[in-house]
Amino acid sequence: MPVLGPPWTAPMEFPLYQIVVAKLASATGMGLEPTGRLVGIVSGLASLALSWRILGLLSFSRGERAAALGALGMSPIFLYWSHSVMIETFSLALCLVVVVCALEFLLRDRVWLLFLGLVFSVLAALAKVTTFAVYMLVVVAVFAMHYARFAIATRLAPGPVFELGLKWVSYGLALFGPALLVTFAWVDFSDGVKAQSPLTEFLTSDSLSNWNYGGLGEAAKAFSYLVLPFRGSFPSLLEQAFGVLWIPLTLLAIAGWVLRGGQRKYVLLVMMVGLLAGPGIFSNLYETHYYYWVAVIPFLAVPGGLGLYWGTQALFGLVQARIALPAWARPAALAVVAVVYVTSAFATYLNFFLDRTLNRQMRSPGEIGELLRSFTGPDDMVAVAGVGWTPIYQYAADRPMLMMRHFNGAMTYAEAEGWDIAAVVFCNAARDMFETDSQHSIFAGKTFVRRGDIGRCDVYELTETNG
Repeated sequence: MPVLGPPWTAPMEFPLYQIVVAKLASATGMGLEPTGRLVGIVSGLASLALSWRILGLLSFSRGERAAALGALGMSPIFLYWSHSVMIETFSLALCLVVVVCALEFLLRDRVWLLFLGLVFSVLAALAKVTTFAVYMLVVVAVFAMHYARFAIATRLAPGPVFELGLKWVSYGLALFGPALLVTFAWVDFSDGVKAQSPLTEFLTSDSLSNWNYGGLGEAAKAFSYLVLPFRGSFPSLLEQAFGVLWIPLTLLAIAGWVLRGGQRKYVLLVMMVGLLAGPGIFSNLYETHYYYWVAVIPFLAVPGGLGLYWGTQALFGLVQARIALPAWARPAALAVVAVVYVTSAFATYLNFFLDRTLNRQMRSPGEIGELLRSFTGPDDMVAVAGVGWTPIYQYAADRPMLMMRHFNGAMTYAEAEGWDIAAVVFCNAARDMFETDSQHSIFAGKTFVRRGDIGRCDVYELTETNG
C-alpha cells in the first residue's frame, strides 16, 4: 500500500480479490485494470446465477426467477459496480455461495454442502467482512424462520423442538464459527501492522470504530437515502436500483406483493432483514459511500422484480375480468413492463453513473503522473498534500507516495525517519501551504524547483542546494 510511507503496508481486508486479480493478470498478460474489471464482471454474473439457484430452492417459478434476476441484472447500481475495479460483486458472490450451501442443507438435507459453505464463509469474511456480516445474519434469519415455521406446523413436543434447535445451532456454529475466528485473527494481525507507524495507526479497528459503525444519526440518514437524494445530490437508492421511473415501478411492485405475494411474505421478511442489516450495522459507511449498498441491493432488486411480475399479472387479471383479451396480451403486458424497467434503469445508468465517471476522468492526474515520471525514479518518494484519501496521483505516477493528511505531522515523522523526498505535489487548498509549511526543516538543504501547474495542483522537484 505505497501511499502512507514506509513500511508501505496498512492491511485492511485480506487481499483475496487483489491476489486473484494480480495472479490472473500475471498469467494472462492482461493489464490490472481490464483484469480487475473482468473479475468484477464474472463475479456479477456468478451472483446472478447463484441468486437464480437460491430462488429455485425457495420454489419460485422460472417466470418469477427471470423477473427477479432481470431486475437485479439491469439494476443501474449493480450493473455499474460489477464492471468496476472494486471488490463489491466479488465479495457478494462469495457470500451468495454460502447462502446456497445453507439452503441446500436446510431444504435438501445436503449436510456435505455445509463443508463447502464453511470454506466460502471464511473466504467471504476475509474478503469483506461488512458484506459477510449482512449475509451471515440473513442465513441466521432463514434458519430461525424455517425452524419456527416447522415447529409450529408440526406441533412438536418441547423435547424434539429443543433437540432440533440445538442440532441446527451446532451446524450454524460449524458454518460461521471458523470464519469469525479467522476474521478476528486477521484484524488483530492487521492492527499490529498498522500500529507500527503513526501515519497508519489511525486505520486500526479501534480508531475506525466510529467511522465504520456511526450512530443513530448516520443510520437515520442512511435509511432516508432509500427515497431521498443520496447525500443531497446523488439519486436515491431506489432510483439507483430501479432507474428514473422508480416511483411508479416501486408502487407497482408493492401492489404485486399485496395482491399476489402473500404466500411469500416470509421471504420478503428475510430480505428486509438483509436490507436493514447493512445500513443498520455499518451506518456511517452506508451513509458515506453509495457503493456499499451493492451488498444489499439484491434485497431491493429481487423483491422489486418479483413484485413487478406479480403486479403486472394482477392488473392484467383485473382487466381481463372485464374485457376479453387475446392470449398474447399477458406476455405482451409483461414485455411492456420489462421495456419500461430497462429504459428507466438505462436512463439512470447513462445520466448518473456513466456521465459521472466520464466527467471525473480529468486529464490532470494523468498529466501529473507523466510529469512526475519524467524527473523521478521508480523508487523515489513523492509527498502529496490536499487530496485526502485519494491515491489517484500515486497510481498515475506509479511512484511510492506519502499522502499527507496532516502536513506538519507527516513531515515531522518523515524527518525523524530520515526519508528522502524527491518531489512534492500541493493540490487544492494545500497550495497555500507552500509559502509557510513547505519550509519545514526536512527540506533544509533542498531547493524547490517548480515543474508544473496542472489543474488544481502545483508540482515541485526537490533538488540538493548547491553551496
